[in-house]
Amino acid sequence: MRGLGWVRWGDSYDQLGYYSRFVKEAQRKGVTIVTVNYDNAVEATCAQFDIPCTLGVHSWGKKGRLSFQRDHLRLLKLHGSILWGTHPHTLKPANQWGALTVDMSAMEAGEMFPYVIFGDENKLSPFGPMLCLIEEFRRTLYKARRIVVVGYSFMDHHINYLLCEWMDSNNSAQMAVYDKHAGRVKEKLPDAFHKHLGRIDFQDASAETCLPHVL
Repeated sequence: MRGLGWVRWGDSYDQLGYYSRFVKEAQRKGVTIVTVNYDNAVEATCAQFDIPCTLGVHSWGKKGRLSFQRDHLRLLKLHGSILWGTHPHTLKPANQWGALTVDMSAMEAGEMFPYVIFGDENKLSPFGPMLCLIEEFRRTLYKARRIVVVGYSFMDHHINYLLCEWMDSNNSAQMAVYDKHAGRVKEKLPDAFHKHLGRIDFQDASAETCLPHVL
């Protein structure tokens, strides 16, 4: 998902109303939500509606691996989050990486920076939990028969590779793509997906209109 704004804890959640049904259904059906956004829209929705959510990264600083809580909504943030803090002068190799914490006062004072990843090369950095999150995404894909893609422009090569690998390995794998400009997304779809076009359904729809109904 792309194009979602950062909602601060305690702000009005009116703009997230269309998320509520999507998030509730995802938790009820055991669906994993995967996002390349940096915002906290899903987490804010979960907090507003008392939906338990697990991101897997909270144990990273101590254990160097992901850990997910059972019966919680699983959320994979493949490119980091505006609310994941890292101290700017003490970022260490992955096995010594500091705890992922939220400290808004430290963020505002410039003592802690959001852990967000830009650029294709950086998104595969060995620092922090990114590679573990990518591998968890891969494992999750291989358990799925159908995935729903909302607002993704297919510009991230590492994600495209995993999606194609999944479709190559499973002849029954299907993908539903929702975008306000679905025709344009289809036209610019990377060549590797062309052999799978018969199993990819493109629908013109914004996140606001499709999210309450895609699951």
